[in-house]
Amino acid sequence: MPDTLPASAILSVGLVPPIVAGLLLFRLAAAEMLVLAVAVGGIAHLSARLIRQPLQVSPIVMAVMGVGLIGPGAAPGWALGVAAAASALELARVRLLPGLRVHAGLLAYGALYLLGQGGPAAYYRPYGSSRQPFPEPIALWQGPSFGGSTTPLDPVTLYVGNVAGPVFATSLLAVVIAAAWLWYARRLSLGSIVTILLGACIPVALLGWNLGYQVDSGPLWFAVAFGFADRRLLPRGAAARTLVGFAAGVAVLAVRARGYGIESAPIALVGLQLAVGVVEGLGWLVSERELVRRRGRLIRERAAQIRFLNPLQRGTPAPERPETHSA
Repeated sequence: MPDTLPASAILSVGLVPPIVAGLLLFRLAAAEMLVLAVAVGGIAHLSARLIRQPLQVSPIVMAVMGVGLIGPGAAPGWALGVAAAASALELARVRLLPGLRVHAGLLAYGALYLLGQGGPAAYYRPYGSSRQPFPEPIALWQGPSFGGSTTPLDPVTLYVGNVAGPVFATSLLAVVIAAAWLWYARRLSLGSIVTILLGACIPVALLGWNLGYQVDSGPLWFAVAFGFADRRLLPRGAAARTLVGFAAGVAVLAVRARGYGIESAPIALVGLQLAVGVVEGLGWLVSERELVRRRGRLIRERAAQIRFLNPLQRGTPAPERPETHSA
């Protein structure tokens, strides 16, 4: 059964349709970014094996997912930076905070997008020999000639992915095939998909947008399927997953209303994951406060011992301990 395969194998198979679609749509640019992501992730994977670092998911997978959201017109340095950040964040998460349910690929892309003031989001139309910049579907819709309930592009064109967009996340058709595999392998939560869609209906209805155009988006569902709807990255309990999924749908479209385009999906989803992680961490501190106190006392005692032994190690007399008198 597919669900018995390692997590890296399941996700790697799921990435095949988006990668193939990206290579067909953006050709050399997509191939260059794929090579960079695999090379950087491979170095991180090999380094982890050499130091016997445990892995939940291979850094190669995280690097490819993060790079997959970059525009084909971006400089190779952005792909290199996202791949390196995704690999490093995944290794650090597993080593330091293995219980933190945050997708390293989405986090790396979102952080560099914000820090680089949109540098990774350089798009152009597929198939053409020219690499002239062209707005992606949501940015095109946000332009002065459109907005509201208008649909500047045909839904079928959006579904196939013959539009400007990220290298491995432009084609919704490819993402749907990948999502079907993830669901078959019992990695994808369909309940989260439904609640995200329901949550997205609220800002769409309030702002008078066209729901079909807003959700007919490969980048949106790429980020959802690979970075959010994975059961490992969701809270335990059906009620919590439903609430988080609904909040994710609202957040993605709310961020889009602030002027972000297709990048609103990874930014909003990883922001929500971090918020859930903080809430879960605070909950753990409250429930395990006695354990935290004991560990704090142990750390202070060890620090005191180190301060007492340091003079002996330097060859100087240690401070005298106060004498105790028995009654």
